[in-house]
Amino acid sequence: MRFLEVLDEIYENAKEKYKIKEDNRSFSYFIPVKPVGYKPSCQFIIKKRAKSQLLFVIGAQRVHLSDFQIIETIIGMPKEDIEWFLERFIQLYKGESNKVQFKIEDKLFDGHGIEEFPQKKCLNLFSDSSVDYNDFVFLLNFIFSKDKCWEDMKKLQNFSKRTLCKYIALIDYSAYGTAHSKSFLCSINFPLDEPYPVDSREIKKLNELFKEIEKFDISLYS
Repeated sequence: MRFLEVLDEIYENAKEKYKIKEDNRSFSYFIPVKPVGYKPSCQFIIKKRAKSQLLFVIGAQRVHLSDFQIIETIIGMPKEDIEWFLERFIQLYKGESNKVQFKIEDKLFDGHGIEEFPQKKCLNLFSDSSVDYNDFVFLLNFIFSKDKCWEDMKKLQNFSKRTLCKYIALIDYSAYGTAHSKSFLCSINFPLDEPYPVDSREIKKLNELFKEIEKFDISLYS
């Protein structure tokens, strides 16, 4: 079974165990996930509803980052780190992926994503907490693996490229103001002059714009 199918099964079993009605869309079940291949500075947990979100567990905090918060986090990094992440996203978009592994309920799963960050560095989050850079990389790789898994399950062409397209275009435009990123974002009617949203409905609305993946030309990025 694919890992998203396993998460669905765990969730359905939890709903049955706790006698949750089928029409209850607010029920959340939290499922631990463990990275394989490196020692994290925090723990990770999946918040499972209809969809799955990976959260940092830092002390008493459970921290979720939306795609736009991820982008803001990278934009706030030193210039050389912005360049490192942007280059890896471009490579991944072009098909140059790294194998990623993680465990859910002691079941080992393979995913894909970017390589580990080459230095030991601490990253400060908006929640006034901090994690290691490679904890952040694991979060990214879980997102990329989830997108790819959903693409394969539903046979959705280029679905896994939507998040990468969003990251590449918005980071490149915000950090460097390049004409090709601006042109693409304007072509999908992304509101360049507005702050990134925090409301989930607004986030969903803007995410829908990146379905127009055919307008994105990766050859314009080195």
